Amino acid sequence: MTTLAFLDIEATSADPKTAQIIEIGLVIKNEEGKIVDHFNSLINPAGKIPPDIVELTGITDKMTLNSPEFHEVAEKVYQKLVGTKIVAHKVEFDFEILKNSFNRLGKEFSNKTICTLKLAKNLAPEMSSYSLASLCAFFGIPLKKNHRAMEDAEAVAHLFENLSLLSHHVEKSSPKFLAKHRKMIEEARAIPGFVTYKDSKNKTLIERPVENIQKDLSYSLRLSPKNRRLVTHCEVVKVIECASFAKAMLLSANKGKDPKWSIYSYKNPHGEIIIKCGKVLKNKKALFYFDEKKQALRVLKKLKSTSEKNKYVYQEGPRHDKDEIVKRNRQLQDEIRKLKPSIENTLFKSKSKIDGKFQYVVVKGADRYATFKSNNDEDQLEFDGLRYKKLSPSSRRALELSMQYIKNQKNKTDIVMKIKQPF
Repeated sequence: MTTLAFLDIEATSADPKTAQIIEIGLVIKNEEGKIVDHFNSLINPAGKIPPDIVELTGITDKMTLNSPEFHEVAEKVYQKLVGTKIVAHKVEFDFEILKNSFNRLGKEFSNKTICTLKLAKNLAPEMSSYSLASLCAFFGIPLKKNHRAMEDAEAVAHLFENLSLLSHHVEKSSPKFLAKHRKMIEEARAIPGFVTYKDSKNKTLIERPVENIQKDLSYSLRLSPKNRRLVTHCEVVKVIECASFAKAMLLSANKGKDPKWSIYSYKNPHGEIIIKCGKVLKNKKALFYFDEKKQALRVLKKLKSTSEKNKYVYQEGPRHDKDEIVKRNRQLQDEIRKLKPSIENTLFKSKSKIDGKFQYVVVKGADRYATFKSNNDEDQLEFDGLRYKKLSPSSRRALELSMQYIKNQKNKTDIVMKIKQPF
């Protein structure tokens, strides 16, 4: 890595060819990102400072009267910059002014440069303003005196650090967040829920069920290349707390569209179970439901692979005797059960409470379910008075996925049990 010199120059004009330096701010960091040197000085331009520059910077003729002229500090500045890469906001301006000032003294200056303005436009292409002040406000970088060289140079150093986190992997001892996101993460609870990320126009960027709200916010909003679009566009985060992950999955199912593809089964005239992939039929119950055909084909391929290995029927084939068909049908059903957990007469109970109550999801039989909250443990529950809904393809899939997911959780969000008492 190269040593970086974060530079800001205040000058008498916006034209680099004629501008005279009135202040230099310089922060130098080594390959590890540690400040190893710095320089800050007002510079006497040997002439009057225009009124508009005085108004912009606050630097007056009186302030620079007893300051050194550039030729008096040129060698010191030059030596500090040897072997460094210059980083500035709109670097062409600062670099050209410094280069021209060195050239007037007979010094060649040809360091490589990085422009934080161009970098920000590339990484966050839809921001309304790319001024240093606006970007500092966005990233939560303090900027006390805008258009003063040292303050701006320090701000550029912090800005570059944040932009680097968005552009490539940088090792950090702890994750870094925008100020507006950090507070949100700190206040979030470590429980299941449904999270929606929206932009400034209230357009949904991402929405999903999560097992840990705080963890998801932290993972999704930390400054990193993977999160770049979400971090730079997200203005609103809506959270629905659910003590039960199964409840969060149901919320997701109710917000989304029903799956379009399925794997279904039927028996041919010989009694063989045949499984096929096809579009969801309204009045036909399927074994599995999927959003995309390729997902269905993947599961079908897995069943096909296992069926060929164990030599049982999954599609039309040659006739077999009755005992062989029964045996192979049973083997196929066993393989289907491994991929498809039974949610019939199942109770999901949250491990944590919301407002002092457990959250429950109960499946009655194989086709109806209800959600409710209760102070009571599972052995004290009454199921008769609940309002049951029909299990749609999406809600059925949500609960099947919940069961599989909860089974593999290290820190369980739900307790899943079969109900022994009759409804």
